[in-house]
Amino acid sequence: MASNEEATNEVYDRQIRLWGADAQKKIQATKVLLLGLGAANVELAKNLVLAGFGATLADDATVAAKDLAYNFFVSDADVGANVAAASLPKVAELNPFARVDAKDAGLLAAADAAAAAGGSADT
Repeated sequence: MASNEEATNEVYDRQIRLWGADAQKKIQATKVLLLGLGAANVELAKNLVLAGFGATLADDATVAAKDLAYNFFVSDADVGANVAAASLPKVAELNPFARVDAKDAGLLAAADAAAAAGGSADT
């Protein structure tokens, strides 16, 4: 049976070959705060978590039918639920080695870096 480190190295093999094991360890130790789960941050959440970054999802909005057009982490059943909480299970499922959570208080203390997005999906 492979050790946890061996399993992690297997998952991140391409990244480790590209930028090295030390850089990958730094990526895995970094947690990004995503403020708002608009179209750009939904895509960013996917890419960061797949690469190994941890993520805190933060959004006060509730899932609306129009969100289903760009947020592939939510479904019809999530309409009316908090966007961050509804997105969390599928974001976390992308990478079992990434630390992913959803918060609504103390946000700035929860991350090493942040990305914020806003605006309407209608524009």
